[in-house]
Amino acid sequence: LEKIGYTVITREVKIIKDNKNKKTIQKGNFDVKLGIDIVLKEKEFDLAVLASGDSDFEPVLEHLRTIKKKTIVVSARGHIARELIKKADDYLPLEKLKTEIEMV
Repeated sequence: LEKIGYTVITREVKIIKDNKNKKTIQKGNFDVKLGIDIVLKEKEFDLAVLASGDSDFEPVLEHLRTIKKKTIVVSARGHIARELIKKADDYLPLEKLKTEIEMV
């Protein structure tokens, strides 16, 4: 994505040890960081593409709408909060995107 002009923001995965179940859990804890980055950089873009179905992003989409930014949410069906579909300018089911990519 970076090669074709997109800004890609990554973050290290946090590893949490669950001693009770003797497992390790990987967590991104990316929601707040991504939300803050979007608001701080809002003057640098006209369109935000959010690849998440998490309802935690509803206030971010609401804010972007108030400042007239276009938004597209990409997420798998069944894994997206209705609030995001309502607040975004457009919703693109991940399954449809896969079909489009496979055609190329």
